[in-house]
Amino acid sequence: MERIYLSETEKALLLSLNSGNGFKLKGINEKEIGLAANKLKDFGFIKAIVNYNNIIDAEILTKGEVYIKENQGLENPVDENELKRLQKESLEYQSKIRDKEEIIRNLEIKLKRFELIQKWKWLIGLLIFIVGFVLANLNLLQTLIQQI
Repeated sequence: MERIYLSETEKALLLSLNSGNGFKLKGINEKEIGLAANKLKDFGFIKAIVNYNNIIDAEILTKGEVYIKENQGLENPVDENELKRLQKESLEYQSKIRDKEEIIRNLEIKLKRFELIQKWKWLIGLLIFIVGFVLANLNLLQTLIQQI
């Protein structure tokens, strides 16, 4: 059965009638319940006698029981625009996650490079010292050769 949009009061009334608890709902005024009963009556879910938006008597019909059985959570239908909006938000969210994961991967690579440099720092320092020493000696040799 196709889903039909029902307000919270309509859902509460339909479920109350289905469970045999009647049409008196706590916290909801009689006028609102009467309006909900009229709408459920129009859908063919209940049989009700309503006088000036006040319920006199109501009972659930087979169509209402079947609707509850097939749509146990009484979920309202989602219109096409809402569905497209939700899909777009989902894609944008997934794209942001991929972007953040890429940033994390790049930072992890940089961190590994930094850790490697820290690990071999003494070797790099030694190599720089040796190259500097060799260059200084070459410069000294060149100066000696020029003096001769």
